[in-house]
Amino acid sequence: MIKKGLVLATLILCFLIPEEVFFLQADSSQILLMDYPIKIRTPLAFWRTSLGRIPEAEKPSYDDSTWDLIHPPYRWKGTSVYCWFRTWITIPTGIEGKAVYLKISLDSEGQIFINGKPAGFFYWDRKVLLTPSAKAGDRFLIAVKGRSETVFGMLIDAYLLYRDAGPHRLQSNLDLIHQHARETILYTNGSWKFLQEDKDIFREPDLDDSEWNTVYLNHRWEGTFSNAWYRKKIIIPAKIHRYTTKNAQISFDFKVDDDCQIFVNGKFSGFFRRYGSVILTENARPGEEFRIAVRLINRQSYGSFIESGLKLGQVYHSLNTLASLLEDTVSMLDRILQGSRHPLFAPSLELSDQTILAANQMHPPLILKCLLKTDDLSRKISGFFATHPLIIKGPYLQNINQDEATILWETNIPTNAVLSLWSKTSPIRTIHGIEPATLHKISINGLKAGRTYSYQIQSGKTICPVFTLKTAPREDKPFRFAVLGDTANGEDAFERNTEEILRHKPDFTVHVGDMVSNGRYEEWGREFFFPARHLLRNIPVYTVAGNHEYNSAVSGNRVLWYERFFQNPGNPYWYSFNYGNSHFIFLDSNKEDPADISPGSEQYRWLINDLESDKSRKAKWRFVFIHHPLYSEGWAEEYYDGEELLRKNLVPLLEKYYISMIFQGHTHDFEFGQWPPGTGPCYVITGGGGSPLDDTKYREWPQIQVQHFAYHFCLLDVKGNRLLFRAIDSHGHVFHRFEITNREKQDP
Repeated sequence: MIKKGLVLATLILCFLIPEEVFFLQADSSQILLMDYPIKIRTPLAFWRTSLGRIPEAEKPSYDDSTWDLIHPPYRWKGTSVYCWFRTWITIPTGIEGKAVYLKISLDSEGQIFINGKPAGFFYWDRKVLLTPSAKAGDRFLIAVKGRSETVFGMLIDAYLLYRDAGPHRLQSNLDLIHQHARETILYTNGSWKFLQEDKDIFREPDLDDSEWNTVYLNHRWEGTFSNAWYRKKIIIPAKIHRYTTKNAQISFDFKVDDDCQIFVNGKFSGFFRRYGSVILTENARPGEEFRIAVRLINRQSYGSFIESGLKLGQVYHSLNTLASLLEDTVSMLDRILQGSRHPLFAPSLELSDQTILAANQMHPPLILKCLLKTDDLSRKISGFFATHPLIIKGPYLQNINQDEATILWETNIPTNAVLSLWSKTSPIRTIHGIEPATLHKISINGLKAGRTYSYQIQSGKTICPVFTLKTAPREDKPFRFAVLGDTANGEDAFERNTEEILRHKPDFTVHVGDMVSNGRYEEWGREFFFPARHLLRNIPVYTVAGNHEYNSAVSGNRVLWYERFFQNPGNPYWYSFNYGNSHFIFLDSNKEDPADISPGSEQYRWLINDLESDKSRKAKWRFVFIHHPLYSEGWAEEYYDGEELLRKNLVPLLEKYYISMIFQGHTHDFEFGQWPPGTGPCYVITGGGGSPLDDTKYREWPQIQVQHFAYHFCLLDVKGNRLLFRAIDSHGHVFHRFEITNREKQDP
């Protein structure tokens, strides 16, 4: 009977799916980039470490046998404290002839030595070539001298990258371009005038600041919710490193903790959060003077003017454009050469230092022609991908309800888009995209509640395997959802978490923010879409924007890549929907100044209206998702305990409107508490999605009763009036569970 059933099911499926689909699936020319595992990197798991300034610690002959043995992520305490790390690398068999790179991430700054020789200073992360052609058995000593910037430093991760000849030669071009990009910036971190007071007159260009303190950036000062001023006279030099400044666009770039206002020659130039850039002149004249005044606004603990510099805007942006293009090409070729049998050609194009310099000094757009000129490489790449586009993100599911689903994916070149969808009981439906594009979005409606559908996407001659989606159930049916957060720069742990989530088969997943490191385009594929690929193509994910996404915010405090990639129901930043018998509310704690959702703001008014709406009042359960926590115990000592203004403005609403649970991220741990005990909202921090974990308990909040440092996610089962909550680590172990019964709610 079973065999007969399987045969019948197969025959039915054959009639439902066009013959063309089967043909394309068998076509060996298809390339689904997101399916190719990255087998090109090896983590460096063990290091010897010791604190302090240690003479000759970079030399291979140095004896480190008494040093501590650690593995990343590893944190050391203290401000401006040096910490050494050493490890030996032996080139394994199987990668002969490949180029080998070291990739290392460090908080905050460091210097690398290879076999005792300096390999460069870096801030945050660095990639260094060990050998252009590996030989099995070759040994390298990696020595790293790190320096902490705040109350601790951290060796985040380190690994080896292996590249074939083609990607390596493009990587060499990329490294050269990054070098030139760094040389378009002249740092102005030297002496500044500083005063920890706040008067509007401090912006005036002719103010006598001779009696102010003289400080150097990265200067720190203490004072929660207080302001300080920095002032400096800046003179446009004749050159920024090798580049002439005459007639060039010059900008003033900076990084602060937390916020600032910039005044140039007494005129207000804008409000900025953490990062910013102000154009000083579009037609620079060497010797021209500018009076810079910075009102720095500190929101928590210490304030700091971290760094500043003059930047050749047009040259820098041209180099960045080329770097982004090359970065995508290198990554693409890496994965293809790992997972495809197509003979993909060793690139013949080399960019010389002189070519880049000349192109930029003559006319910045000419640099793009260095890459795009017609040669063997570009002809082969262009010709191949014109008919065989790469699916570089997705497919992924968005905004699924009882009768509608949205499916998105991205290709490396503009193509047409086709979506086919069917179920066991309904014939196939095919929808074509309106016009060729790179980001494809197709919505399909008229679906049935609580039903599983199969779908398949196609772009050009590239077609995906068959995946599934499930529509939302009726209001009286049980459902399951997962929650995690803070996955930026933690791809490996993030992927383990998503695999474990998939094993539990939730109806949807929520991410509470900090999906990528800085919100840049090149990070989204590497840090989010690839590690979560298996989850995203089968389970819809709803998102909250974190502060790391906002590192790429533009005018109007908009995060354009976040808006582009996610199709949230309603406002991109705050929205709500009902699922089953529950109401889900998503908030953005980055929109206000400072982190706040204040009475009278647009978001606050929307929240009140939403809480008063019938869809909220009639729901048995109400859940809120936000990035910044109201209460926190898990960040570094004497540093962070949550957001005071969020506590002030949101806690009364959570209690008044009987919010069941509020999920938060931002701190990289798990925290749980119910306040008031037994009756109030449950406060959950789930910041262990993949980013390097915190490990410090700061203060005691009665609102927090459980704390755990582990990579994890939360899983919730909603069954009528019962809710089962489980916190599960990335290895599948339940380390906290909590069950509650829904209490009858009174209208507030």
